[in-house]
Amino acid sequence: MQLLVHLKNLRADLYINEFSLTFPKNFISGSIQARDSGGQLDFVRQDIATGMKITFKFDEPTAQKGEHFITITYELKDLFTTHGTMTEAILPLVQPDENSIINVELKLPATFDTALSLSKPIPSSISGTTIKWENSKVRTIYAMFGPSQVYKARLTYNLENTTVFSRTQQVAFPPDTLYQKNVY
Repeated sequence: MQLLVHLKNLRADLYINEFSLTFPKNFISGSIQARDSGGQLDFVRQDIATGMKITFKFDEPTAQKGEHFITITYELKDLFTTHGTMTEAILPLVQPDENSIINVELKLPATFDTALSLSKPIPSSISGTTIKWENSKVRTIYAMFGPSQVYKARLTYNLENTTVFSRTQQVAFPPDTLYQKNVY
């Protein structure tokens, strides 16, 4: 996964010399790399009670108005799980705020030939093995791949006849939809 951080200094009398991000526990499984326009960025990784904190120190902070772009590349563990004919992907994202623009790009292996059957939110575009979500405002993207799904459900209805006579009662079953057929 790649995270692009855009820092914008709006005051000429202040400068940014340090920036920190906190990720939830078990969010990142492999290596983390960070780059800016000057190349590879060094950072300090610290395990804290609620997760992991990474802190960037800038060697040459500018005391003028300006922008700083940091690209963080990391790996997620247990991104895909398979249940029968279905493969599920859960992509946790960094907590968005009102000024965040989060674009997500999921690149599937060339050998992955299973079609996307369900996604929340709906992707902006699908091109070959690349799925994109642009300007996402959610904390997690959920995607299911596969031709069909089978669910087992148990419906319980509490029915009561308060009269002394026999009586017919009606119960509702979940209806079929454009994308789902229920078999009873």
